[in-house]
Amino acid sequence: MDAVSLVEEGWLPAVVIGYRLPGVDGYSSLDPLADFPALHALETPVPTYVFEHQLGGLSCLQVHVAGVALRLEDNLGVMLPGAERLIDALREMGESRWSGRLSREFALLEAWRESHGEEMTEPDLREIESLLRRFVPGLPSLQRGWEALLESVPGPSLHAFAGWRAARLAPEGDVVVVAERLAEQLYPVGRAVGLSTGPWKVPSSPQAPQVFVLWESSD
Repeated sequence: MDAVSLVEEGWLPAVVIGYRLPGVDGYSSLDPLADFPALHALETPVPTYVFEHQLGGLSCLQVHVAGVALRLEDNLGVMLPGAERLIDALREMGESRWSGRLSREFALLEAWRESHGEEMTEPDLREIESLLRRFVPGLPSLQRGWEALLESVPGPSLHAFAGWRAARLAPEGDVVVVAERLAEQLYPVGRAVGLSTGPWKVPSSPQAPQVFVLWESSD
């Protein structure tokens, strides 16, 4: 499994389905492939990577998420009409694209731009969740959020992403996700980073993956 920068690959904005690596909040110096050696030789039916991502605006926080990436631009055909507006707004939030001309529809996203690493309030999180569901119905409930990173509750139900295309490093090209099997296909990733449930982390009880919505941070 390779480590990938979502910004450098041009994959943002994106949905990543997988597991946030434990113990890597804040200013991370983690080497994910060294600290989680089970990821090295891990093979899955869908293209999985360890994604390096910066969030929190001016605080420049770092996280790593292991899983599969679904670029929003690649999946306009399976999102609801008008999703182009959401993609354009999320792109505008980034350091490299800001023009100061977001529409009122996305005013709450703009309010979190150039933050200092604060976690989103519960009312703001619910409002952003409602906004995203206009374009991705069935999106799992969000449990936490920061500028440039939203995190869902863990759950095996990923029907909202049936038929979405998963990004893969060139020259291989992307692949189509079959939502009914995706959680099961990602369970080995959870086990590899120590996120199985139960007192002995037995393979029969893996923790369900989470859904992460990511875009470029403002700094």
